[in-house]
Amino acid sequence: MTNERQQWELTLDARQSSLGQVADFIENVVDELNLEPDAAFAVQLATDEACQNAVEHACKFDSNQKVTLVCESDGADLVVTVRERGEPFDPTQEAKPKLGAALAKRNGGGLGIHFMRKMMDEVRHERHDDGTNSVTMIKRGVVSAADARDPAATEDTPPEQNCLEHPGCEVA
Repeated sequence: MTNERQQWELTLDARQSSLGQVADFIENVVDELNLEPDAAFAVQLATDEACQNAVEHACKFDSNQKVTLVCESDGADLVVTVRERGEPFDPTQEAKPKLGAALAKRNGGGLGIHFMRKMMDEVRHERHDDGTNSVTMIKRGVVSAADARDPAATEDTPPEQNCLEHPGCEVA
């Protein structure tokens, strides 16, 4: 299988109850790409945080607003983009979380952005001329052509065609 560009897209209403769809969607994407467990966890956590921020802070839980999540394999990289038309957001204006402070003295926010930046290799927030906000997150080097699930392969392939440990195996 080659490192062909693959893309997945999900659009949901900007309400709290829609966020479960994100978890299912991103789990399917990382499973289809057969990401290593640590990379899969990082992508899932960062994507959940970005979508939660879009629904809560930009769209204010307005179910008339839509949030679109696009995942794309780009060579060995996984690119995740969250788009919406809510209020503009500038992460440079947000207070950094006080991670070392006692729980009672921590500021109330910023952990989602912190997690996104720690889990992903690149995070960009943009406001576009058409009024769309986007968060683009990239996890580099996690998609392998050899590891990505081949859609032509089936899981019910007899074991003797999958390994050299069974009699009659012709795989070299």
